[in-house]
Amino acid sequence: MADLESLWKSLPPALGKIIQESCCSLERLEEIRLRLGQPILLKEKGGWIPCMAKNDKKRHVFSN
Repeated sequence: MADLESLWKSLPPALGKIIQESCCSLERLEEIRLRLGQPILLKEKGGWIPCMAKNDKKRHVFSN
């Protein structure tokens, strides 16, 4: 759990919030894929899932 806390502290707050809201289980989170201009992807046990905005179900796209 300490590694997870250090991860959230190292991310910009807005990005951390997006990931936390999109991820079903932070304990199952294995990888976060950030590619400029592409959807933010989360790898959980079982496969990749896109970060989705809860209100409008659009994929979050990583930008600078």
